[in-house]
Amino acid sequence: MRKNHLFALLACLVAVAAYIGWAPRAPALTDQVFGQWLEQCSEQGQDFISDNWVSNETAYADHLAFLRRAIPSGSVFIGVGPEQNFSYLAAVPFRYAFIVDIRRGNLLQHLYYKVLFEECPTPQHWLAALCLRRYDPGWQHLSYGDWLEAVGRAPADPGQSALWRDRFLREVDRIHFSLRDSDREFLTSLQREFSAKGLDVRFEYRLPKAGEPTFPSFREVLLARDPAGSYGCFLADPGGYGRVRRMQQENRIIPVVGDFGGRRTFGEIACILRQHNLKVGLFYASNVEFYLMPRQFPGAKMENFVWNLECLPTTAATLLLRTHKMALPGSDPYPWGKPLFVPRLQFLRRFVQRYEKGELPDYAQCLLQDDLSLRSATSPALRK
Repeated sequence: MRKNHLFALLACLVAVAAYIGWAPRAPALTDQVFGQWLEQCSEQGQDFISDNWVSNETAYADHLAFLRRAIPSGSVFIGVGPEQNFSYLAAVPFRYAFIVDIRRGNLLQHLYYKVLFEECPTPQHWLAALCLRRYDPGWQHLSYGDWLEAVGRAPADPGQSALWRDRFLREVDRIHFSLRDSDREFLTSLQREFSAKGLDVRFEYRLPKAGEPTFPSFREVLLARDPAGSYGCFLADPGGYGRVRRMQQENRIIPVVGDFGGRRTFGEIACILRQHNLKVGLFYASNVEFYLMPRQFPGAKMENFVWNLECLPTTAATLLLRTHKMALPGSDPYPWGKPLFVPRLQFLRRFVQRYEKGELPDYAQCLLQDDLSLRSATSPALRK
């Protein structure tokens, strides 16, 4: 009799969970599986015009409230680049995240981030460790802006470099990741950059171009606010930081080396997701498409990118988030001012369908057709 009551209770719980859209907590990956997925999805790294130590986007917070409402919990995030991904992961309870970048250095930087998250219980610890500053317990009692500035003013501590380097080496050994001599040189450069510049680190071209604007500093990126005036950075919200930290501790953020216009990485990711019955909720591409079609449209690289999007397991609600320089024909008005890089939201499947029908004749139309920015600015919920 008791067993029947137990089964009835379980059935009720399952029904309630289905009704409210609850999903069980994502299982942690073992170190072995984490390392396998990293290697399985990675391809040969390629050079880039910048080391891209930090993001150069300050409008990442503009759509966070919209994303929280629109993306179902338990879906998968795919992103690119350095730390800006964490603000999306802090805002939405994704099950897993794949960070894909053509630079091998980005993978190494994310493994370094992973060590910092695993070892640092608070946002203050994390930023101090990244900038190789000695943590001050008094920062815990300051407002977000004040403790950021306190970290920025703190002198670099040379002893921190060897400490975090050793922990990084233990981490890569634990997941059986083979380091090259060039990887060790990259780690030295990463630590030197953050130690010397702290919050003044910024995206810079290796060969500066005439007429290019000054990109925002790391400080400016971290202080970005959403349209309601709240800070959008993952470091500003202890709860959001804790969510990202838990994902890192459970090996659920997988950095890989991959070409958005290649034919391997996204096929491997798609196979993994289908094997585990997972769907992509948000694909964050930054401004990668700008580099996929620099001379003509559509071009082979762009064709491959659209094919990669099409092969991923998605739903009708899966979103595609990209950015572009403000000076794009037809891009005004943007609902929230004129940031250097403007974020654009679209339904991923709709974009693919339009592209395949030949309805997107150029780069501008790729980003602007069916843009959801106005809906994000005015609608309290995503209307399907």
